[in-house]
Amino acid sequence: MKISINQPAFLPWINYFKRISEVDVFVILDDVQYEKNSFINRAQIKNKDNEILWLTIPLKKHKFHSEENLIKNISISSDKNWKKKQVKTIIQNFSNQKNFYLVKDCINKIYEYDDTNLSNFLTHQLKILIKILKIDTKIILSSDLNIKEKKSLKIVEICKRLNADEYISGPLGSDYLDESLFKKDNIKFSYFNNDNIHQNFENELSKYSIFQSLSFYGDRVIDYLKGH
Repeated sequence: MKISINQPAFLPWINYFKRISEVDVFVILDDVQYEKNSFINRAQIKNKDNEILWLTIPLKKHKFHSEENLIKNISISSDKNWKKKQVKTIIQNFSNQKNFYLVKDCINKIYEYDDTNLSNFLTHQLKILIKILKIDTKIILSSDLNIKEKKSLKIVEICKRLNADEYISGPLGSDYLDESLFKKDNIKFSYFNNDNIHQNFENELSKYSIFQSLSFYGDRVIDYLKGH
């Protein structure tokens, strides 16, 4: 069985989903420290004027480097105006695209979700998006596995717990993973190659939120995820 593991991300780019599509199980790593100014609660889009905009989930104040700061324990701000503003921004900038119907189908399902736990919200939106993208990979939370090890050992233990014989790491995994630990447990190890996307999409829009890509490329996104 092939698996991959990644921190949750808000409306991530195409290759976040490409990696999910290539494994049997995708583990959302939600029992690690939240990283400030990361893509966990932020996404980028380009507006009609070709300017980069950030879509950000506002968070309640929390203590860094504490149990409270684990992703699974982070709470979303009680101010709900951010949802209305973001939906308006998305519609204003993408509704004129011929494939916007693919995004329109899931906007309300994502933004009307009321749970203020960040991990729950991101898991909910991911499951909606993979359904739209016709991905049938199983999604689980690392916190449900209750594994106490850290860093490379944690990843290896997740693989063992799920009886995985192959692990696909994100491209940046080489910065912190000890590959020898995987070899020791006979787990095949490889890095996902983000560069392949350039062979399928001719401009930079593919590097922004999946909403941008779906609105512009439409079914080409789904074909790419299926390996066509």
